[in-house]
Amino acid sequence: MSVHTDPASDSPPASPIENASADLARRTAQGADRRANPYLDHWRRMLDHQRGHGALMPAILGEREQPNEYCLTCLERGIKWQEQTGGERKGAQKQYSWAIPDEDALSTIARFSPAGLVEIGAGGGYWAWMLRNRGVDVIAYDPAPLHSDWHSGKPWTEVLYGDHTSVIGHADRTLLLVWPSYDDPWPAQCLELYDGNTVIYVGEGHGGCTADDRFHVLLGDDVSGLRLAERVGRVGYVSVSAR
Repeated sequence: MSVHTDPASDSPPASPIENASADLARRTAQGADRRANPYLDHWRRMLDHQRGHGALMPAILGEREQPNEYCLTCLERGIKWQEQTGGERKGAQKQYSWAIPDEDALSTIARFSPAGLVEIGAGGGYWAWMLRNRGVDVIAYDPAPLHSDWHSGKPWTEVLYGDHTSVIGHADRTLLLVWPSYDDPWPAQCLELYDGNTVIYVGEGHGGCTADDRFHVLLGDDVSGLRLAERVGRVGYVSVSAR
């Protein structure tokens, strides 16, 4: 297998780590605006675009309308989804996160994390990036921070290599789990290994498409009752549980 290099340059191709470092530097510069939330901006553009074209998913069970994966009206007009405003929703989920933080969610997480956070399953670190921009001390872990089927591999902030066992030794910090993978045992195992007092979970309720039944049994009672103001197709909650 040959590797193409620019004949005008003697430098070897950048490694995944070097590419990630360049992406991280660029995103750090973007974070100079400490209140920037590009994912929320993207979601609102997508929502407004599809609303204008009458292409939103219908509201179900009292929930607000949601964007489709892409604008169906544009498709009918021959406009490819790659060329549409907002593009593909799943592409945005991989680029940013599987849940959209808003100021209420971020301020609630900060309020219940006086000694900082340990985030497990942080993906590309979008939530950690947002929280760090707001002065929260975050240690973020993911088993595949640079390459995964769940995110683009372009980090928003520093994410360390580590699976659910990385929660051990962080009992002084609040545990953060954002949209843990559906019907997977690791979120429940993470709760069992965590010796701290406060768990913040962002995801769906019992019977939803995040974590498994055992996790929701172990999680305990919510003390915040905060619903995410913005979502990507599904109902999301910020649940703060005292242990």
